[in-house]
Amino acid sequence: MKKRSSRFLSILLAVLCTLPLAVSCGKDGENAPSSDTDSQSVSNEADTGSPSAPQMKDPSVYYAPKKEAEVYDPEDTRELKIHGISTSDGDYAAVYGECPIGTTVHIKNAYGEFSVLSEGGCFAARVLNPDPTAALEVSLSYNGEAVGDVLQWTGDVMVSSQEEVWAVFLGGENQGFYHQMVPDFIGANVLTDSLLQLTESRWASRVDRLKEIGDGCEIICVLVPSPMTVYPELVPKEAVSHAINCYYPQYADVESSSDITRFDQISQMLTNAGVTVIDMRKTFEEHKNDALPLYFNYDTHWSEYGSYLAYVELYRHISEKFPAAVPHSFDEFSWDGGYYTGGDISGYFNLNNDRSIVEYAYKRNMLFDSVPEVESFVRYKSDDDMGYNAFSSSLLDGGVYHTGREELPDIYVIRNSYGASIHDLMLERSNNAVFQPMFSYTFNIAEIEEAAPDYLIYVYSEWKLEKLIEN
Repeated sequence: MKKRSSRFLSILLAVLCTLPLAVSCGKDGENAPSSDTDSQSVSNEADTGSPSAPQMKDPSVYYAPKKEAEVYDPEDTRELKIHGISTSDGDYAAVYGECPIGTTVHIKNAYGEFSVLSEGGCFAARVLNPDPTAALEVSLSYNGEAVGDVLQWTGDVMVSSQEEVWAVFLGGENQGFYHQMVPDFIGANVLTDSLLQLTESRWASRVDRLKEIGDGCEIICVLVPSPMTVYPELVPKEAVSHAINCYYPQYADVESSSDITRFDQISQMLTNAGVTVIDMRKTFEEHKNDALPLYFNYDTHWSEYGSYLAYVELYRHISEKFPAAVPHSFDEFSWDGGYYTGGDISGYFNLNNDRSIVEYAYKRNMLFDSVPEVESFVRYKSDDDMGYNAFSSSLLDGGVYHTGREELPDIYVIRNSYGASIHDLMLERSNNAVFQPMFSYTFNIAEIEEAAPDYLIYVYSEWKLEKLIEN
């Protein structure tokens, strides 16, 4: 961030253009402000035919429609198949497979019958199976009517990762989870008042120090809830008990707190220190049943739609100071549904070594023209990859970018792996951008001062919020 007179003049001109007597600067009615005053980050003036700087649009243009039930097509040629079965939690196992779209999968074994509604012709079913082998009878139905032939399947039960960091389990509705999400979920890892006070003092000092950089650098923390927090109804009680017994015995006698969580504490601590907090819990709760999912089922990360919603909230705030940074609407992207591999959960289940397991997901692509630095940016290793295992070196290694658009802010980004999916969106809305390597959490004041950003932006998932305490 430099003290740029051209930026000041462009912003001043943008403000003048919003006045009723200003001369015309563009097309009538373009980017009309929302009738919701909370979403008007630039002007409250009615559209008089005199265009202004870009403005936040009606909130509805930033969201996908609500989810509708999938419809089974009798002409669907997708075959019922089982990819494999692996240990999940305790005596439960995870069965991965494919089937015709819209069908419900029924799995019967010696311990009972288990069902799951497929998504996009893919399914992951949690079944009771304590044995090292499995004999499964698999059938399909749609609206209560049987579909197709019954499949008889036998095979060995693979052993999933037993390391605390990588251990996963399968929940309801095809959704996989990290075991390391459990302490936050049960509210057992709350922080002491003394630690919070010490950390708040350190962050307040950072806020004051960064105000001295250029015209003042603002710290923004984007805090992303885990899928357990957003979808608690999908979390099996047995899986939580298993995680505590195997990985977190220190929480065995700790009663869950419904009053406050570590997320609450850290969010409030940062706010008290003068940090701007983008807490995505409320937005995700409001959009958990949209047509596009917030998280992958087969990967521990948020989806490209989930990260897009965070981008909207982040640049809703930034556009108050930089009107040209208003976020792009939902329809300014293509949301390409297809079968993608690269999910880490199926890998942690030791089932996807040949990368044959795919998930129906949505890849976000820009429909608008941008600068070469953005258009040439590579996010994934191949077109049919998404998820953590598919991240490109550009996403992992970070970098320094110069897009040559002084009407946009300069940013400096520190992130865990949740910063990958929003990387290209932040780059597109920046002038100069520095992305530290993924998982590099160090607050390096010398490097930040050299970059002189308008914003220092953190992007962290809920189960890694301790990095905001440690660094």
